Amino acid sequence: MAEIVISIPDAALTRVIDALSLGRGYPLTVFNEEGNVIPNPVSKTTYAKDELKSILRAEVRTYEAHRDATTATQTALGSADAATENITVT
Repeated sequence: MAEIVISIPDAALTRVIDALSLGRGYPLTVFNEEGNVIPNPVSKTTYAKDELKSILRAEVRTYEAHRDATTATQTALGSADAATENITVT
């Protein structure tokens, strides 16, 4: 599997983790099986990494959907042009 490595300066790491976790809905506390409020067992770093994966997946989906829609439109227009090129009106 190929890898993409993202390097974040130490001075910016907390800001980036907070933006990708707290800024995207990371709950500081959660309910356990007994219904008690506990600190979130998922770290902000893990949550941030998961959010980054979600962002990348969403970008790929959006790009490919747009690409495929453009191709389908061009194909349909070409087909319509071909089917109607001999129409005459008198």
